[in-house]
Amino acid sequence: MKMSIRTRLFATVSLLVVFFVTFSWLMNSTYLEKYYIFQNKKQLIAAAEKIDANYRGNIDDLAAEIEKLERNTGLNLLILDPNLNLKYYSLGLDGSNSS
Repeated sequence: MKMSIRTRLFATVSLLVVFFVTFSWLMNSTYLEKYYIFQNKKQLIAAAEKIDANYRGNIDDLAAEIEKLERNTGLNLLILDPNLNLKYYSLGLDGSNSS
């Protein structure tokens, strides 16, 4: 049986759409979550290293650097001392910035 060009074109385009939807779904469900977690972990480690390198015991001396880091990376920071006392929290209880 001969298929018209319209039918072959429709079948080809439909198969391509199904292939790309399936491929995108597989990539998203298997690899992209790991990549997203890896990128976020890398960003958090870099932020922690930057804060640790500049911190000298007084959070007020570091406030401008922390605010810049929060703006550039989209992070909300919570800094605790070794006794788990709050030293800095980028969002207050009402959602406003406070230090």
